Amino acid sequence: MSEKATAWVFSGIRNTLDCREIELPKLGEGEILVKNLTCSICKSDLHTFSGTRPGPVPTILGHEIVGKIVDLPDKCVLDFTGQRLNTGDLITWTIMASCGECSYCKRGIPQKCRLLKKYGHEKLDEHFQLTGGFSSHTHLYPGTATFKLPADIDQRLLAGLNCSWATVMAAIRSAGTIEGKNVLITGAGMLGILAVMVCRELDAAKILVCEKDQKRLDLTKEFGADLCISESLQETSVKTGVSEFLQNEPVDIIFEMTGSNEMVKNAFEYAGTGASIILVGSVFPVDNVEVNPEKIVRKLLQIKGIHNYTPEDLASAIEILKQTHQKYPLEKLFDDRCFNLNNVDLALEHAAQSSSHRVIIDLMD
Repeated sequence: MSEKATAWVFSGIRNTLDCREIELPKLGEGEILVKNLTCSICKSDLHTFSGTRPGPVPTILGHEIVGKIVDLPDKCVLDFTGQRLNTGDLITWTIMASCGECSYCKRGIPQKCRLLKKYGHEKLDEHFQLTGGFSSHTHLYPGTATFKLPADIDQRLLAGLNCSWATVMAAIRSAGTIEGKNVLITGAGMLGILAVMVCRELDAAKILVCEKDQKRLDLTKEFGADLCISESLQETSVKTGVSEFLQNEPVDIIFEMTGSNEMVKNAFEYAGTGASIILVGSVFPVDNVEVNPEKIVRKLLQIKGIHNYTPEDLASAIEILKQTHQKYPLEKLFDDRCFNLNNVDLALEHAAQSSSHRVIIDLMD
């Protein structure tokens, strides 16, 4: 009898997972089998689990994963940075697998590959069934960029590299030079907190954060925020306070992390001449936002959208984590309660109520 994996499968019934045993695959060329060690719960997992975000079913949710290689059939496999991979290596991988040949891949946006496969988002098929983190194993598609990881960093942090960390690095790359710039970050969720930290590491002049949750807003101070704003950015007193704080200098870069149309509108109001507006949070259906094209032209604004990232961004995320994991209180981003493979459903229920940025599932035996 072949060895089997344990997986929690979402079949489209709201707030319900089924625990199943799935046979481990016989690997084809370019495929890797990983034993999952840690998976953190992303907000997108909660949206799908609760039925507010449609997706293909049946599926195994979870994409913020770190694990060890247990099967590697090819004789010589290199990770994205050129390091040779062996069984037992601790790795992470891009949230998507790309073909490398289509027009989008060749244009440098593999996250929009015409044959894209996304971990934690795919329907189970005959060969690729173990493609989510809420399981004992993950079966990696060909075209997945893998990265060998250091063993001396908290696995809770490593698990989030291929989602929030890499997405933030994609946003940072799109914004251009951070050093000496005044930065406004709207939202202090996982993306916002990490953006604050990275901008501080890259020597931003001033970092302003707007967030309604006071606990999260206060935490941004420990990651490098200079001015914390809990009121609406539309308030006259807030606008005056920001102007005075910046000594009438402009806001140069805005990272919009909430997806709120109100915050998107505020981004255009606060952007100074020559500013870059990086929209990251708008990943769900929203109403249109009215903007004045003359203002965009006359203020020389650049508007960019970020959805997922490239392998290079994940490489940058790993490097920034190596530099910062002992410098900032990253442990404060995680819920104190830890779950295991036997109670993934309870972990999701708890995560929906938790005020922490991430709830962790420990998948180690």
